[in-house]
Amino acid sequence: MNADVKKIIEEHEEQNKRIMKQCADEHIDIDSVRFIEHQFLMKEHRDAVSLAKELYGLGYLVLSIAPMQMEDGSEVWNVGGGMDRSLKEAASNKLSTELVMLAAKFNARYDSFGTDIGAHA
Repeated sequence: MNADVKKIIEEHEEQNKRIMKQCADEHIDIDSVRFIEHQFLMKEHRDAVSLAKELYGLGYLVLSIAPMQMEDGSEVWNVGGGMDRSLKEAASNKLSTELVMLAAKFNARYDSFGTDIGAHA
């Protein structure tokens, strides 16, 4: 595992801790299953399409393959994939590591996940 991938995994581990603390503080049920969206960023369209195909093969619903402008004005490709799972699973270090490693195979970065907690809190 290269240093960049290891650093990204560590960043996600810290983010996961913050998310789980916030969920506990707000009494959010982390075990209920809900639709979770995962976001990936990459420079090349070909990598975006290849990653989307891989996500689909893993059971994800591919939500988007679209160009996106970053704050610095550069353009990247965004791939969004979703799946029904619990917040506990979505914020697990195991899943984050798997998604970071998957992204690295396609010259991409696993950015984050999101969900609507309002209907499940």
